Amino acid sequence: MAENKLTIIGGVVSPLEKISTELLALNNETKRYGLTLTQKQAGELAVFQQETVSAVGMVELGIGASVLIVENFCSSPYMFEEDYYDNLKKLTELFYVFHNALPEFSDKELAKSMREFFDENGGSTDFLASDFVQSVKSQR
Repeated sequence: MAENKLTIIGGVVSPLEKISTELLALNNETKRYGLTLTQKQAGELAVFQQETVSAVGMVELGIGASVLIVENFCSSPYMFEEDYYDNLKKLTELFYVFHNALPEFSDKELAKSMREFFDENGGSTDFLASDFVQSVKSQR
């Protein structure tokens, strides 16, 4: 697909383009669940991820949370096309907040635990935001 091509300038792919391209490539998987991102949404989500990383004082070394969030949440029975993009933004933001609060979790463990909590609580990002960290800490 033309929309999944990387633009390489001087042999360097920008981190934003890499994230955006990875997110668009995931559409091949997520469309089975009726979920897709547009090229514009993927680009905006990549920018949002970088802004969030900066806002919480972290440094991102890999692709980051957005791809993990899509991979872990696309099959949730509580993800719907009409709020998919907004949920991905909120979940990406929460991922980095939670990562600071729960540094003992790997990225994959955190995304998986967030998905479990999300599904157990009816797909509420508000409940995830307010109760996830306390719930995890009380279980340890």
